[in-house]
Amino acid sequence: MSAAGRILVVDDERGIRSLCGDVLRRAGHHVELAETGRAGVAAAAAGAPFDLVFCDINLPDIDGIEVLSQLLARRPAPTVILITAYPSVETAVRGMKLGARDYDYRLLEFERADLERLAREAGDPE
Repeated sequence: MSAAGRILVVDDERGIRSLCGDVLRRAGHHVELAETGRAGVAAAAAGAPFDLVFCDINLPDIDGIEVLSQLLARRPAPTVILITAYPSVETAVRGMKLGARDYDYRLLEFERADLERLAREAGDPE
């Protein structure tokens, strides 16, 4: 992903949204933040397409799997990385089968280098 990549962070935890936004902005990305699944879907529909979306699984309105499904139906579809503090094999498999690029529970431990690496790798072909 280029340094000017557009990234959306969807998470109901303000601290997670803020930290992800700060790290990714310092890495040169344009970042938008959403605190609910519906707000994330609306942000994706409202403007230029996002290159990458970090989306929490557990959201207060619709879950991250539904957000993933709606985002991947858009054209062009963004790369989506699901994040969670409550990992489960079932959710990981569901998300990956639907088209999530990655499923990462460690991201919530805020390893700055990991966040920047995931953003870089999301733009690389598989």
